Amino acid sequence: MKSIFLRIILVCVGLNCIASNGQGVDYWRPPQKKLIEAGWDTPTTKYLRENIRRMEECTPYQGIRIKLEGQGEGNGQHVKTMFGKTRWQYEWFQEDVENLKNTEFKKFTDNFIATGVMPGDVDWFSDSDWSSVCNNFAVVARIALETGMKGIIFDPEEYGSYIWSGTNVSGHTRAETETKARQRGQEFGEALFQNFPEIKLFCWCAFSMVSNGSLYGPFLNGIYDVMPPTATLIDGHETKGYTANSRADYLKMRADFSLDFKRHIDKKNLVKYRTQTQLAAATYLEPYFRQYTKKSTWKEILRPGLEKYGSVDFLRRNLTMALEVSDEYAWTWNEYISWWAGTIDGWQQKAIEAIAPGATEAVLAAFDPLGYAEKTVKTYNLQNRLKNPAFEDGDKGWGFYSGRRAEGSHSPENGTMLVCGGQPNLTQQLIVRPGEQYLITARGRLETGTLSPYAIMKINVSFRESTEGTSWLIQHEIGTVLGEPDEEGVREGKLFLTVPERASRIFLALQVLNQKNDGKAYWMDAAVYLIKTPQPLCPTGANLLKNYDFKDGFTNWGLWQNSKTSNGSLKNGAIEKVTDGSIYQAVPIDTTKKYQLRAEVNAKNATLKLSGKFMGMNKKWLNAAASDVTVSFSSPDSQGNCKANLALNDIPAGAAFAACMISVSGKEDSVKPFFAELAEIIESEK
Repeated sequence: MKSIFLRIILVCVGLNCIASNGQGVDYWRPPQKKLIEAGWDTPTTKYLRENIRRMEECTPYQGIRIKLEGQGEGNGQHVKTMFGKTRWQYEWFQEDVENLKNTEFKKFTDNFIATGVMPGDVDWFSDSDWSSVCNNFAVVARIALETGMKGIIFDPEEYGSYIWSGTNVSGHTRAETETKARQRGQEFGEALFQNFPEIKLFCWCAFSMVSNGSLYGPFLNGIYDVMPPTATLIDGHETKGYTANSRADYLKMRADFSLDFKRHIDKKNLVKYRTQTQLAAATYLEPYFRQYTKKSTWKEILRPGLEKYGSVDFLRRNLTMALEVSDEYAWTWNEYISWWAGTIDGWQQKAIEAIAPGATEAVLAAFDPLGYAEKTVKTYNLQNRLKNPAFEDGDKGWGFYSGRRAEGSHSPENGTMLVCGGQPNLTQQLIVRPGEQYLITARGRLETGTLSPYAIMKINVSFRESTEGTSWLIQHEIGTVLGEPDEEGVREGKLFLTVPERASRIFLALQVLNQKNDGKAYWMDAAVYLIKTPQPLCPTGANLLKNYDFKDGFTNWGLWQNSKTSNGSLKNGAIEKVTDGSIYQAVPIDTTKKYQLRAEVNAKNATLKLSGKFMGMNKKWLNAAASDVTVSFSSPDSQGNCKANLALNDIPAGAAFAACMISVSGKEDSVKPFFAELAEIIESEK
């Protein structure tokens, strides 16, 4: 599966091979991905109608789960009573129908009615019991169709009677019971499909909940037996989604769906499974944002990622992967927290955005990883990590490789790098860490020539396992072709990628392929950005820095690289007439603890960075590439003030001191720091 689903989040711009449709081929395209909200805050139709504008404003999703409530003689009938012996009547839910028809949905385009298997007190061999169940689902399917819903959400979890385990079938053999369960699945499916042929049956778990001996498998096969070509069954793979902690976990979900689940399906239904079934990965929001009063198994499972990336960024990463492996829908579940802070039985939920500022943006970023990366580069003025990225110094910092035949050539020309003939590659290597995410861009112009009409310019990225670059991780190599030229003939390509496990270096190659001797390619510039945003502030202990507010000028602060102040000076609490340089202060630390670093500076033009650097017992710097943590300051506000913060979660071995370092690059008359903090992070829960 790794060769198919790479540990790379790839966004390609203008792939010629995909965009070309010269032969009129109608290429397959995946459905637009959508996120569905569900939880304890699932609204009634009345609440939804009264609060739709606020709910849509607060929720970065495309759909929600909705619950019905019977009225009149049907008072007290709802999702927790429908899988039972009481026979519902359509008229009981007329108020729900009117509410849904008169709710002006704008953002919520894909909505589902909540259903389940409670109370579950039915006998598999009782025709009257199952007549009631099927009737009730027929009523809901009819309502879903009439009110513009996409279908129903079916929660098969046994909160009441254990219907799937067959505890109420004494006197019957297993074979008899499984045959009857399949018959009931057929009756259940007919009740749905006859009333809503295009229904989407969204199961929190479908075959992901089937185990040997469970009656849920035969029941699902019965549904497939009668499923029309217009219907879709969706498997929410609930538990695996809740516990996904890495890309490997999400790939395993996809492998389960594509390979493992088929062993529970009758061969007669395999075609329907392959063509009419979707995977919708789940995410449980509570462990990301809820402050538990006692140890939570869910949070302990996710703790490695939460500690490494922080709750907001970890959610973004996981939702990105959830959407990537899902066919059309992904979904989330929440309980004590809510996007719109709903009220449950008079108890007010906490708003997610209030608990974790930036959570909404994290969800939106999951839908558009490339857009998120480009926005982050702009917002935080991230530094291009390439040497000589615009070829202003010719080929300095770049390697050149033209394939085994060595037919290519390169030379500077009018501020670009001209490459001709063969299969020329301009290359650079960068040290990276697993899990880091990068935006890579490149621009150029191409003159194909009569002998090379199929020449292309391409960004190619491969990874090396060891710092010496001796071991290639070939399975993770990836690339993108530069798109079609704009009005000025400029082509552009972009990649957003995640560094795979074991990789320590990126090997970037700007390639020109299929080019003959009459072709010319001009590389204009390239960029590699580490996509890293400031960590949200955490509760901390005392500030370990002395003179942290700079009221005593630069007392207790040291200069690094002589600050290169261009004959300027450190006075009046500012670095004056600065070109490049850094100030720092080091304090003793405990390698078993975590620390937060933040600073505020006044400067209007210079590029500023905040770094956490480490020293050993001898007060010598540790290996910078392996241990330093750096982030750019925010853009200056109207007063010229810039801020930055980061977390020191992984203290390297051998570290005895941590330094807060504020670095300046670029000319600036005056850079004035006015606050800095290095403090231990206080864990609010365990």
